[in-house]
Amino acid sequence: MALRTIVALPGALLLAVCLLARFIAPLVRRHIRPAVLRRVHQQCAGVASLQQRMRSPVLDVLVKITALTVTVEFYLLSLPPIAWLGGPAGAAGSVAVVQCMAVATYMTCALKDLLSCPRPAQARGAAATATIKRAAAAGKAARKGAPAGEDGPPPPPPPPPSPLVSPSPGAGPGSGGGAVGAEVEVEVLESAYRGEVEMGAPSMHTWCALVMPAYAAVAAAQLGALPPPAAAACVAAAAVWAGWVALSRLYLGVHTPVDLALGGGCGAAMLGLWARVGLGQVAAVAAAPGSYGAYVSPGWALAATAAGYVAALGTYPTPMSHTTSYEYAVIFLGAALGALAALMGRCSLVLVVLRPYGAAAAVGTLPPAARHPAAVAALGFLAVAVSKAVAKEVLLLVLPPLMRLAPAGLRRLWQPPVHPSGCCVRSAQSRSSPPASPTTPPGGAAGGLAAAGVLMKTPYLPYDVDFLRKFINYGITVYVAFDFRHVAELMRG
Repeated sequence: MALRTIVALPGALLLAVCLLARFIAPLVRRHIRPAVLRRVHQQCAGVASLQQRMRSPVLDVLVKITALTVTVEFYLLSLPPIAWLGGPAGAAGSVAVVQCMAVATYMTCALKDLLSCPRPAQARGAAATATIKRAAAAGKAARKGAPAGEDGPPPPPPPPPSPLVSPSPGAGPGSGGGAVGAEVEVEVLESAYRGEVEMGAPSMHTWCALVMPAYAAVAAAQLGALPPPAAAACVAAAAVWAGWVALSRLYLGVHTPVDLALGGGCGAAMLGLWARVGLGQVAAVAAAPGSYGAYVSPGWALAATAAGYVAALGTYPTPMSHTTSYEYAVIFLGAALGALAALMGRCSLVLVVLRPYGAAAAVGTLPPAARHPAAVAALGFLAVAVSKAVAKEVLLLVLPPLMRLAPAGLRRLWQPPVHPSGCCVRSAQSRSSPPASPTTPPGGAAGGLAAAGVLMKTPYLPYDVDFLRKFINYGITVYVAFDFRHVAELMRG
């Protein structure tokens, strides 16, 4: 127990940094960000060189498939069936993994926006722009007869390639390729990342590729479903898998080695933390017999978790440029809260509605083919898809008018951490009047909100409405996914 507590300390400290990110952002950006940013710029040439050496059609396909394993869709396809078919232990373990992945995503996003270090292609573009601007400023000063030094020191020479990824023998200035100093340019090989508005460090794919399978093995061992030696082997395999994912991120041109090192190190720290507290959080909400969590009121445990997740979103740092990272944090924490709510028996709609009306007897008359695990899973995924679509449409109808009832001054107290460059300000001179809809209030309401300090995603959609909708929508979707385990239990007899 003492060793597990010691191993959990780095992850606890890292979580504390994320929870305080809004307050410590000036210090971090002044003292830590420059060192990380310098490494990013130094390693860009090495990433481009590695791409040239490794490029092949087979790897192109493999790395793109690998990237799909760290997506919301992958988690929705892989975790609910464990709850549907794995019994109480499977439900507890899968919900614990959901909490782990949600907090991991939140922490990664918070650190990305705290450090605000660009991806390789963004960094090279920024460096090229800065060099051109400095050269233009120096030339302008020289033409005016002013000393070139008045515009600052001359631009430094291009940084050498990082030793972590060394360039090929022919790479470097004069070897052909890109625009800056004739150096090889980083190529973003996946179209989905070419318009990316997320920062680079730390790498979320590396972090989550380590944490998800490793913590799943740890949780299975803690629940008695996996022998400790097998769990240790799975953790080692997860580390190897994370290494491959890290290499694939270099190959795709979306990360530098420093991004990957931070992602892997932070993921390992969080794994130690969640191995210590993960099942305790689930046990507190589920009131699992025989666990210390059984002595905590499930309702209070769920309320405390909800308050913690909302507080985490409230102290999220405002990025230095517009990104979409906060949206991912909102989605995953909302989903995690929905999973926990489904685990608490008194919140189950299936137990409250179906069982008192003889649903078990009706399900017992189903033919064997309809009770096959594949049929159960298919029905479960259908229920998840329908609930997500219905919840989205209902929330689009209900939330905007409800939020418009709140005073603008009150809404200003809880505005999401969105950079001004990502906000849409409706022009006062605009005479267009699109038809009213759930996201387009009639008249000048949206313009009035923008003038009152409410951040707008589009001319007619405030950010707070959009984020609240996504938080609730994914919470409902994942709640349905895990509450369906009672239907699966009835179907399988």
